[in-house]
Amino acid sequence: MRAQKLLSGLTAAFVLVACLIIVGCHGKSVEGSTYTDPNGVMTLTFKDGKAALTMIGQQAGPPVPYEMSGDNVTIHAGAAGGGGGDLVLIVNDDGSLQGPMGKLTKKTN
Repeated sequence: MRAQKLLSGLTAAFVLVACLIIVGCHGKSVEGSTYTDPNGVMTLTFKDGKAALTMIGQQAGPPVPYEMSGDNVTIHAGAAGGGGGDLVLIVNDDGSLQGPMGKLTKKTN
């Protein structure tokens, strides 16, 4: 009887952890996406764990690492060697990004 309760408790714990992992893995993500400003002058592309900024069709420096934490995207701009700090963008409910440069919308292919 005791072993059965223990097994039942472990099964419930396993199911809970599996559900949390599945829900966590399907959260908001920017990987593989490109965002642009309303005028189309600036684009920000997230690929292979790096963010690349393009201004007027020209790449503005090398791609730099980024990371996701909840609804925040932190771009580690200082990793490019230019002395810049981190840039934090917020992923809005509609999938757009909000930051100091305004709102960037996801481009559709």
